[in-house]
Amino acid sequence: MTLQINNVNAWYGRHQVLHDVEVGSLEPGTMVGVIGPNAAGKSTLVKALMGLVKTSGEMKWIHEDGRIFEGKALRDICGYVPQDLPGGVALSAFESIAISAQRYAGLGIPKGTSLQRASAACEELGITSIAERNLANLSGGQRQLVSIAQVVASHPQILLLDEPTSALDIHRQVQVLNLMHTISRQDNALVMVVLHDLNLAARLCDKIMVVAGGEITYSGSPDEVITPDVIRATYELNVEVLNHRGLPLVCPVSAVGTIGAGE
Repeated sequence: MTLQINNVNAWYGRHQVLHDVEVGSLEPGTMVGVIGPNAAGKSTLVKALMGLVKTSGEMKWIHEDGRIFEGKALRDICGYVPQDLPGGVALSAFESIAISAQRYAGLGIPKGTSLQRASAACEELGITSIAERNLANLSGGQRQLVSIAQVVASHPQILLLDEPTSALDIHRQVQVLNLMHTISRQDNALVMVVLHDLNLAARLCDKIMVVAGGEITYSGSPDEVITPDVIRATYELNVEVLNHRGLPLVCPVSAVGTIGAGE
């Protein structure tokens, strides 16, 4: 099974954001980090897969039995975590998770009731204590955890997460990303996650893609992508990259062009 993304363009109105994006094939059982500067097109890439922006090009999931999922069929096997839940929803956290869990039945793979899967997702994310609270009364971080639980409960084949830890403290960030890594392995799912923390990306992602200027500029393993040259070219930042227990660790030195640059 592979997700193929080839020659993809995306627009907001007349403004083109993605330009001939070539990702090639992404395999299930892996966690892919999408990094890059602000307004580079990272979120747009995820939204393109979900059909939330105007696109052209090829995006398809090729199943091991030869079936090809494109368009709505592709979106039906994806779980999407936006940067924030929409406001004004008159549901409790648990109700919203249970409704999302019902999507799993549509994939024809019975695995307990939606209520059971919602309860399990709440436990995995540590949000059982807020399950009965209305979404409108939750903090931004709590809403983000509920959004993640909605996807976890629906057991999709592809998980698309747009900055899922932006409102979370460091403990919760590690908890969520560890869970995503575990799901990729246990469920043989493909996880694509937009991140800003390069060190968390290096530690938990099997593959990293850099989006800059609406294009994939670098792609490979953490060792191949998290390098001083790539980070300088992408973020205009001078860094040292240390080897910490076999993984790259980014230590910022200075912004390019400021006093001390190049030291």
